[in-house]
Amino acid sequence: MSSRSECFDNSMKEMLLTASDRQLDKAMFPLIQKWDSPPKAIQILEVADRCACFALASDFMMVIFNMELEVALKREGYLNLQDFRDKEECPWMPLV
Repeated sequence: MSSRSECFDNSMKEMLLTASDRQLDKAMFPLIQKWDSPPKAIQILEVADRCACFALASDFMMVIFNMELEVALKREGYLNLQDFRDKEECPWMPLV
C-alpha cells in the first residue's frame, strides 16, 4: 500500500471527526473513532448505511464515504460492494 493511500485514510478519519453538524451528525463520531487505521470496509459501510437510513450526513459526506468504501473494498480484495455483501454479514442491517 502506498503512503499516499495511508495518508488519505488517516487524514480522512481526522476530517470526519471534525466535521460540522451540517455535514455529519455527531452521533456517528463514536463509530468513526473506533475505526482501524486504515478503516475496514465493514466499518465504513456501517457508518454510511446508518447515515443513509437516518439522514445523518450531507450528500458531500456520502460521496466521501463511498470513495473511502471503494478504496477499502479493493484493499481487502473484494470486487465490489455486492461481492462484499454476498460474503459478509452486516449485523446492523436489521435496523432498516
